Amino acid sequence: MEALERLSFDRSFARAPRHPSGLDSAVRFCPPSHVGEGYEDGFATEDNCLLTTKQLKVLHDFQETEPGVGRLVFLFHLSGNRVVEIPGLARHALNVPCFVAYYHPDGVSKVSLWSRGGWDTGVTIGFDGDDPPPAVSGLLPEAVRNIQLSIDDDPKFTWFQNPLTPEMARVAGALISPNIHSSLLRGYISAKSRELLYLGLDSILNVHSIRSEGTDAIRRKIETAKQILDENTRDKITVEMLAEELGMAPATLSKHFTQAFKRSVQEYAAESRMTKAVHLLVSTKMPMKQIAYEVGYNHVSNFCLAFKRRFGTTARRVRLEGRGVEMD
Repeated sequence: MEALERLSFDRSFARAPRHPSGLDSAVRFCPPSHVGEGYEDGFATEDNCLLTTKQLKVLHDFQETEPGVGRLVFLFHLSGNRVVEIPGLARHALNVPCFVAYYHPDGVSKVSLWSRGGWDTGVTIGFDGDDPPPAVSGLLPEAVRNIQLSIDDDPKFTWFQNPLTPEMARVAGALISPNIHSSLLRGYISAKSRELLYLGLDSILNVHSIRSEGTDAIRRKIETAKQILDENTRDKITVEMLAEELGMAPATLSKHFTQAFKRSVQEYAAESRMTKAVHLLVSTKMPMKQIAYEVGYNHVSNFCLAFKRRFGTTARRVRLEGRGVEMD
């Protein structure tokens, strides 16, 4: 309960008299009605963690200052936009789904800023680095070392960020909207919190394992991923499928692929399919139905719609103009 009391300290959010779940280990905070709608829930779990879930709709620009109490924080940002600022030290924008780990030192204030018309949906797990949850205590020293070496060199506020994985989004979503009998809620929240801890640690530790392979090894794997996408335009290849093939974590593959090609795996795969479609249209007499199949579409209508959305013109026009046929 001490963690819940710390969560209540010096906040602009108002604490509700009672949490809707009835749990004595949970509290709810609501923003001032003139600046936002929604809530932030706090749960003291059985693993010495403080779990918070947030769903906010922003009606007016506002900010909130949170004093540091020396905790390691895992943040699973599902959607929305917020800026996290450590005055005089760092400023980070949360505007895409991501996983963030940071250490919030005692006595260092963190400011969250929301803009009018925005929203914020996410889950955080915070715990004392000197008294970590038993489930992760053995791995924590290496994880903390990776965080400190990852993004920021300033030891006062380290910040590690990776793409949010589908598994993280699934578990975080289950915590935000738990569909479970009230008598099981406390244990359910604790179990899901532990699962998120493992997923967060996995993301952090995989960065270290990839670094240990060296830059050349990473580049070769990313080039192989590109080649697989180029050669398999019929198939809907996911990040998870590529990662398993290459022996990489999905989040790590996504991060390095985007850095290398300035587009996500999904965006590159879509471009590769459409590039092949143009080639087949202008260089072969292959029926439109077959071309659609070769680039991953089971229905010609869906292919034609996607083609026009991508190029602003029809597949038929591209085929005729590619053969020198003039169209009105």
